[in-house]
Amino acid sequence: MKELFWFLIIIIFCFCLIMVFLYILIFLYKRFGIIGLKEKDFKKSHIFSDENNKPSNYLDIYNYYYYNLSRNRFDISMIFSMNEVYKKIIQNTWYEKTNKTLNLNNPLTFNEKMQWLKLYNSIPIKTILADKYLVREYIKNKIGAQYLIPLLGVYSKFEDINFAQLPNQFVIKCNHGSGFNIIVKDKSNLNMEIIKKQLDEWMGYNYGLSFKMELHYRDIQPKIIIEKYMDDGTGDLRDYKITCFNGKPEFLWIDINRHSEHKRNLYDLKGNQLPYEFNTKYKSIPLSEKPKQLRQLLKLASILSKNFLFARIDFYLVDQRIYFGEITFTPGSGYLIITPRSFEKRLSSLIKLPKLAYNVDIGEYYMLENPLKTKFNLVFPIYLFEISLIIYLIYYLFAKLKIIKLIKK
Repeated sequence: MKELFWFLIIIIFCFCLIMVFLYILIFLYKRFGIIGLKEKDFKKSHIFSDENNKPSNYLDIYNYYYYNLSRNRFDISMIFSMNEVYKKIIQNTWYEKTNKTLNLNNPLTFNEKMQWLKLYNSIPIKTILADKYLVREYIKNKIGAQYLIPLLGVYSKFEDINFAQLPNQFVIKCNHGSGFNIIVKDKSNLNMEIIKKQLDEWMGYNYGLSFKMELHYRDIQPKIIIEKYMDDGTGDLRDYKITCFNGKPEFLWIDINRHSEHKRNLYDLKGNQLPYEFNTKYKSIPLSEKPKQLRQLLKLASILSKNFLFARIDFYLVDQRIYFGEITFTPGSGYLIITPRSFEKRLSSLIKLPKLAYNVDIGEYYMLENPLKTKFNLVFPIYLFEISLIIYLIYYLFAKLKIIKLIKK
């Protein structure tokens, strides 16, 4: 009986020792966001400011983490809560850009709510609609194929593109990110080596796991799409962006000369220019007249934004015809410079955040008051196996060292 008592004491002691070790690991994860990094690993990243290629602060460790995430590299800390990793990256990026602490438990401003939506509302339908290829089917079913820019081809890699069959002018896009566009106005001037290098880089990059953490882009299957070149007669395309809240258009902004001297105007739903700004770096210039198709644009935007807390629906006007551009759920990734303050407050008041959050890894909704469901739950049985194995090895070691016999005596 005495031997059994001491055996149980040893087992309990070993179990406590292992739990302390696990808590230390979890603490390191919470504190640094990563476990098991070697010094040589940091040299893989180009974003560290320290001349010795070592992380100069905790933020750099997270920088390393999303640098690897965006390139689909596995890391041991993925066994922990990925939602917590995403959250910490969003918070650190926010602090880096604004020098303020982001409170995701009670977001107040429009931009803060955009961060909340990125983390807790990246639902599957947003992934489909952010995909510049798959969204075409959605547009076709919702408002009609006549609003789609003609598609010239879809490819999995650069080598699949037959440039000889393409017209002299076209637009190359990658479907899984923002800004992945190459406008070709004269095919004869194309540098194929540069084009290939650029497309290969984009195709190997997970935009949803970049430092912006726009998670609804994360699971898009990368493709190269080529569309017909469009021109509204100005040598460019004016971009008509309708901002909608819960399926209701609230105002319109128009981007002009996006690829040269970018200008931006804001209008109410009647076409009257507003004294507000989204990003002050873009100059404002009055238009001579409001678009004749404004009523139809607003109607289409209302249909496409239905059931979304927030969505910006973009259109083009070419030869009096309306063409769909894209659906954006987090404009500027939630870092827009909005002036005046009163306008920003009005925008924020239009977004009523839900109580249910969506976990992109598990694919389930959950109440934010409850602990997050994480991948840690999926691998916990593995920890139990490891704990049992370690206990057995410690007991075996004790037996070899005759500690058990000494205890019996």
